[in-house]
Amino acid sequence: MPASAHDVPTTTAPITPTAADRPATSTVRDDPPAPAAASGARRLLGRAAHAVRAAHAAAVPF
Repeated sequence: MPASAHDVPTTTAPITPTAADRPATSTVRDDPPAPAAASGARRLLGRAAHAVRAAHAAAVPF
């Protein structure tokens, strides 16, 4: 009977790659996610853009 991945013993500490272990073209991001204020500003900008488009569409005669 072949061994499965569940049968392989693992270490207790997770393996975390360091900067030296990563290739130069790593897709792992070192920067933290955007703060909530930036997310709120992005949402507000989207709402403002939508309002401008809606006002323009209402003002343009067809």
